[in-house]
Amino acid sequence: MEKRGYGQKILNTTIDNNSFSNHNMLNSSRFFANITFMRGHGIESTDDFITLKAGAHVCTFYENDQEHSTVLADLLRDSLNKNERVLYIADSNHPVDIVTLLAKTEMDTKPYLQNDQFMLKKSTELPVRGKDFDSGKLFAFFSKEYEKTKRQRYSNMRIISVMTCVMLGPPGSERLTAYETVIERLIAKGNHIAVCMFDRRRFLPELLCEALKIHPFAIIGTKLYTNFYYIPTEERITDDPHMAEFNHSIKMILSCNKTNPTRGKGAT
Repeated sequence: MEKRGYGQKILNTTIDNNSFSNHNMLNSSRFFANITFMRGHGIESTDDFITLKAGAHVCTFYENDQEHSTVLADLLRDSLNKNERVLYIADSNHPVDIVTLLAKTEMDTKPYLQNDQFMLKKSTELPVRGKDFDSGKLFAFFSKEYEKTKRQRYSNMRIISVMTCVMLGPPGSERLTAYETVIERLIAKGNHIAVCMFDRRRFLPELLCEALKIHPFAIIGTKLYTNFYYIPTEERITDDPHMAEFNHSIKMILSCNKTNPTRGKGAT
């Protein structure tokens, strides 16, 4: 079977033997099982729309343009209402007219674009694409924009990334890990919010599973959840990532059963 890079279109979300290997089928089943479990047991936001605090690092998983625009509009309203500055990184290979898309949600972004509170950047303008990926230059770029944010007296900087722009190239999670490491360094400095947007139609399932490990919070569809599949950086960066994931899974089992243990009961 021909290998496909993460940057290539994967439009068919139906899993069958002709489109995925057995390995990919297993990863896909695992991802959808994780999402279903989080929907049933996660801590869902009770706000009328999505609201985030400084230091939040969130992944979003959407299945269509309507979910994308709804979530993006919520994120922008939340940010602009808090006097934050927003940097939106778009995929140059698959451009979307964000201004028009948001206008359909009755949100006029033009005033914010004019005063530089809402910035639109194409992936070609940043060192994130394929062989051009450079974590040092990327961190320097974000740091420079944050200094500008402070000079303009905005409260925070919110980075919203369409993740297909990062994952162009051969299959593998190394570039995702490198990008998220830059984001985690920024968040550690304070006054940053980062949202990484994943179009479920265009990513192989093993990368979606990897994304769940990296982000403490997840927006699934249009709802915000605490992500208990998140593995903290100090546990995740290890010579034995499989053991780290196993140890975290044990913690999750113990935590989920703390208030309702089944010891002494038969499994049904």
